[in-house]
Amino acid sequence: MEKGFCVKENGGDQNSGVKKLNSLDGNTPERQQECLEYCHSESGATGCEVIWNQGNRGCYVHTQEIARGNGVNNHKCWVFSKCKEGRNITEP
Repeated sequence: MEKGFCVKENGGDQNSGVKKLNSLDGNTPERQQECLEYCHSESGATGCEVIWNQGNRGCYVHTQEIARGNGVNNHKCWVFSKCKEGRNITEP
């Protein structure tokens, strides 16, 4: 899990292949775990993003290339190519 929203290798926001799964604030470990599980259940997922305390809050699955989180507040990003097989929010 990385702080910030999910960006491409060049640092640009990845807006292609993104699907919103819910509109819930993701500011608790429980909501983050729930979002991660939702993302893992989506076919072709490359990553997962959770947002809270702003208008576009919610859980989003990525299906196109993402490289990292960009460090901004109120967002968390999981890049599945960097993740271990486990599905726990604390595992890198």
